[in-house]
Amino acid sequence: MLRDVLLAQIKADEGLSLSRYVDSLGYRSIGYGHLLSPGDAMYTRRVITLEEAQRLLEEDITTCIRACYILYDDFDSFPQKVQYVLANMAYNLGRIGLSRFVRMHAAITARNWVKAAQEMRDSTWYHQVGHRAERLAHEMETAGL
Repeated sequence: MLRDVLLAQIKADEGLSLSRYVDSLGYRSIGYGHLLSPGDAMYTRRVITLEEAQRLLEEDITTCIRACYILYDDFDSFPQKVQYVLANMAYNLGRIGLSRFVRMHAAITARNWVKAAQEMRDSTWYHQVGHRAERLAHEMETAGL
């Protein structure tokens, strides 16, 4: 269930570009926001197929869910809304980027979803991402309801 919801969210949040582009932070990306790094086999590609974009998305979803389990031993015990939010953030930020939300992590560990949402809003990421970040913060904030 997490995977299916996340696939739909990421497709809507990231959009699709079959041509390589430079994202808002200056990084090469392709497909559904797949970050191209120099070691990536796709790094020099300028265009990919829809099937390749879908495969990259599936692989990236697996990576971001795995990141959540690495960061939170009890990830399965969180409300579904919290799982969706964290996995979406992991997709957008990567595991290392998500791990830098120290105060948000403390609030999550304490199961204080409202405080976790406040910490999300009090971040550079929130102001960079805009509507997506507010939607995710609202989902986090209402996770206990």
